[in-house]
Amino acid sequence: MKLCRRNTTEELEHLALTKWLDLHPILKDFYWHTPNGGKRNLLEAKKLKRMGTKPGIPDFTFAYPIYPYHGAYIELKRDESSKLSLHQREWMIRLLDKGYYFKVCYGAEHAIECINEYLALEKRE
Repeated sequence: MKLCRRNTTEELEHLALTKWLDLHPILKDFYWHTPNGGKRNLLEAKKLKRMGTKPGIPDFTFAYPIYPYHGAYIELKRDESSKLSLHQREWMIRLLDKGYYFKVCYGAEHAIECINEYLALEKRE
């Protein structure tokens, strides 16, 4: 199922994944997107930092544990040419080390594959 056009933006990939997740019978109530990216003015950026916003937090959080994982995180990139930042790599290592499922996905379709891979672990218990 093709969710976005070939020359897409990261925003469109996020929207496509969110559309799919909002229809998912299990995950629709157990996920959220963390809006860390984007351009903000200096005052807004400082306010968000004081409120606990941290650089590199993964885009999607799934508060749905499946053994052996405590939950799942997905960093969604537009395509394979997009690279992780230093902060994103640090979060990936930190979360994997603490027992979370973490995937860097390139487009909504890849993210859906990874999410289905994660959900399939529940059937193996």
